[in-house]
Amino acid sequence: MAETQDFHPIRPVTVTWRGFDIQIAALERPYFEAAAQGRLIVQVCDECGTARYPVADRCPNCGSRDWDWQESAGRGTVHSCLVIEHSVRPEQLPAPYTTGLTELDDHVNDLRKGGRQPVRILTNVYEPDGETFVAEPPPDGTPVEVFFEAIGDGFAVPQFKLVEGSAAA
Repeated sequence: MAETQDFHPIRPVTVTWRGFDIQIAALERPYFEAAAQGRLIVQVCDECGTARYPVADRCPNCGSRDWDWQESAGRGTVHSCLVIEHSVRPEQLPAPYTTGLTELDDHVNDLRKGGRQPVRILTNVYEPDGETFVAEPPPDGTPVEVFFEAIGDGFAVPQFKLVEGSAAA
C-alpha cells in the first residue's frame, strides 16, 4: 500500500512545447516523466481502486488521498473527437488539428454510485503514422494506441493515433 501523498505548493516545472509554455506541477510530474520513458501511467486509488485522469490529490469516488501509479497498455477507443479549424497560434500549431477524448481499455471503474466509467484522456488524435493529424473526426469507438511526443528534457506528452487497419485508418 502506498503512503499518503503530501503535496505542498512548490514551483512547477515549465517546459515549452510547440511554442506554448506548459507548467507541470509536482503532482503531475511522474505522469510526464513516465511518458518520456515510453510508459502511460494513471493514478489508482488504494482504497476503492478507482483509476483517474486528470491527475488529482484525492479520489473522486471515495475522497481518499492514498493512491499509486499503475501502468496502462496504452490502447483504447475514441470517445469523442473534433477537428480544430482555426488555431490560436497558427505559427506553433497550425490548423486543422484534431483533439478528443480517448477511453483506455484497461482502466474502467465500477463506481460506488453505480455504473461504469472508463478513464478518459484528453489528447490529440493522429493518423497511424503518428505524424499527421486525422483530417476528419473518427467515429466514436475507433481503436487508438498511445505514442509519446517529447515536450522538454525528461518530459513527454501521451498522444494517440489510430490503430493501423482500423475502419477509420
